[in-house]
Amino acid sequence: MLNKMIYIKIFLLFLFLGFNPHVFAATVEASGMGDTKSIALTDALRNAVSQGAGLKLTSMTAVKNFELEADKIVSGTSGIVRTYKVIRSKREEGLYNITVRAVVDKIQAQKTFRQFMEDTNTQKIFQKQTFENRRVAVVYNQDRMDNLTEDSKGIQTLLTQLRDQLASKGFRVFMQKQLRALRNRDNSGILDKKTIINAARDAGAEVLVMVQLEAGKRQVSDGYINIWADMTFEMIEPATAAFIASVNQRGKTISNAGSYAIDDGIARIAVKYGKVAGDKLIQKIVEYLSGASQKSVTVVFRNVDDEIQDEALDILEGDLSWEVNVPMQTGTMMEVEIFEKDLRTVRRKLSRALRKKGIRLKRSIVGHRIIYESK
Repeated sequence: MLNKMIYIKIFLLFLFLGFNPHVFAATVEASGMGDTKSIALTDALRNAVSQGAGLKLTSMTAVKNFELEADKIVSGTSGIVRTYKVIRSKREEGLYNITVRAVVDKIQAQKTFRQFMEDTNTQKIFQKQTFENRRVAVVYNQDRMDNLTEDSKGIQTLLTQLRDQLASKGFRVFMQKQLRALRNRDNSGILDKKTIINAARDAGAEVLVMVQLEAGKRQVSDGYINIWADMTFEMIEPATAAFIASVNQRGKTISNAGSYAIDDGIARIAVKYGKVAGDKLIQKIVEYLSGASQKSVTVVFRNVDDEIQDEALDILEGDLSWEVNVPMQTGTMMEVEIFEKDLRTVRRKLSRALRKKGIRLKRSIVGHRIIYESK
């Protein structure tokens, strides 16, 4: 009798699930923005899918891969968005803002998301589409006369491999010619860090990668030497000269003794271990430029006087009532951290508030930073 009752309950449960289309669905409201209505609608539906399916897309790689399915989501062929209705549509500051009410299939969304995460081809497409023309400067920083020169075989192998890795992911790698001209003006050929950062900023680089390498050798047996090399890739934001992250990698090899042993050994180390370091660097650049895992937005006011800085703080803390922190402030520059706000909201609301106060500044966005400076 007990088993019979259990079977009846299971049967009734399957009937309920089978005839109730909303059991595995969620009705949500989500907004999106874009240069056109179509792009804004796609963005809104994508956000609805993320919200309705309960997907915590903290990895920006995952987010961008998910965007590759945008056309299917809008057309409805994926079955993720069962129905939707545009409930608000407006245009401000040259951008369309659309809010939709959508019914999202949770199971289908999660299944599609998992398929993207397992698809290596999608990862490659994501990189190329997302970071095409994002400007990255790669510079060898020979900070001492006794370090290997840039034209040495080992350094050239390391730099060429790193630049090729970045280019293969869709980044625009540049500044070789600019730095060569700067070095030709200096008799020593060694440029200080400030000069390199200024050159990268003037060239419009979004990320500066400064490559450093220390190497050495020791005798291990007759005719052979042990060669080691420490590689450091330091990421810097040229706009503010702020340190972002660094990657360190150590490698070693055995080589025949000779006048070219160090260069040949470092070239082999660069091929083997430099690629590992390059992959780690690219991951950090992706996270930085996409704003992944950021819990705050940084706003930089550059080349502005004290009065404008004070007015900007009054707007942030008073008019907008945002929680902020000021980690750096000088006579012409101020850096402000804004917590628990996304980049898009800060850009839109702060720009509007500054204009209302009659403060006209040129705006640019680099990674998760918004930079305002005098026109």
